[in-house]
Amino acid sequence: MSARERAEGVVGAEGLGELATLPGVPVASPADEAQAVELLRLAAADGLRLALCGAGSKLGWALSAGSPDLAVSTRRLDGVVEFEPGDGVLTARAGARLAALRDLVAAEGLELTPDVPRPERATLGGVVGAGQSGPDRLLHGPVRHHVLGTRSAQLSGATTRSGGRLVKNVSGYDAHRLLTGSHGCLALVLEASLRLGTAPERRLALAREHADLDAALEGAASLRASGVAPRALTVENVLGAGWRVHALLAGRAAHVAREAELASTSLGGEVEVLEGVAAAARGDALRDLEPGGGARPALRLTAGPTRLRAALGELFDALPSPHEALLVVQPGVATADLELSGGGEALGELLPRLRAALRPLRATAQLRLPTPGEVDPLAEGDTDPARLALQERLRATYDPRRLLTLRPPLGGLR
Repeated sequence: MSARERAEGVVGAEGLGELATLPGVPVASPADEAQAVELLRLAAADGLRLALCGAGSKLGWALSAGSPDLAVSTRRLDGVVEFEPGDGVLTARAGARLAALRDLVAAEGLELTPDVPRPERATLGGVVGAGQSGPDRLLHGPVRHHVLGTRSAQLSGATTRSGGRLVKNVSGYDAHRLLTGSHGCLALVLEASLRLGTAPERRLALAREHADLDAALEGAASLRASGVAPRALTVENVLGAGWRVHALLAGRAAHVAREAELASTSLGGEVEVLEGVAAAARGDALRDLEPGGGARPALRLTAGPTRLRAALGELFDALPSPHEALLVVQPGVATADLELSGGGEALGELLPRLRAALRPLRATAQLRLPTPGEVDPLAEGDTDPARLALQERLRATYDPRRLLTLRPPLGGLR
């Protein structure tokens, strides 16, 4: 009996499908926790190699140890488990879409973080598994700071809970922080609890045009030095028309007014200002600019804030020709996302050269592919033996038979 037929015996024909990011691999989507646990037990008993995912949109961010026999997707594990606005905490199942959760808490005057790109496609479990943050990381910090707890299932069929649904109701090991960013290499996240914030009274979006990247980065640095604490700070290349710095301000009305004055002065020149709904729409559009969610490969560059410009210079030098694709820079958190052109051979030549150039800057380059790539972790640039050894011990504890095929990029269990 094939893996597809065995999975159909658990989830039924309605629970079987395919994902564009895993061509040729059957995908089983359990309708409830019992079916999810049964699928994991079945895989462990039959030695099936598994890929664990949400909606599958970020599978290409992970590395692959070979083609899986079956993928288990939590996209049908939808719905809210518990939401008490007074506690500022939301617990939802892994398949819940971030856009729906954002609208739910907004109706109660609260705000959900992370504000991830394309939230109508992103699932809670997928965001936790990928450790994905949005541009609001500049103000709110990375997603792992807001995951208060998880409920997960291991290959043995055991379900475990880490953390709690209330901020003060936490004891034991922070295994939920380990699962955040694990890319499904340890366990299947079934539900997660997120810390919420208060929705801002006022929103402003400021934009300033610049002729080149250096001027744009200097403008962004000037804004940060002025003492303004924007919700997000983005530099984008306006293809064929220079560069633009965007600052999103949000918070209490009086505070935003003061910051807007400081920001306009520090940015200088002619500053476009949007407010309210228009500002929120601009923020959503900038958030969704981030490459890495489509059919073309993308590259995530990460460096220290003072080394970001030098790292970008090495990136431009490594590219085979002038690159006219979208580049989105988040100077406050020192990341840049570039949409790439060219096939696998071109990328295979680009990455080693780029990573060698970035190493003295203590910067990294991570591929985000349409589908998971089979790349050796040492070739990915992580040569820290202690870190790799720790990752392997963790994987041996959770997955001793190495049935879970996905693993984080750059040996990235941290």
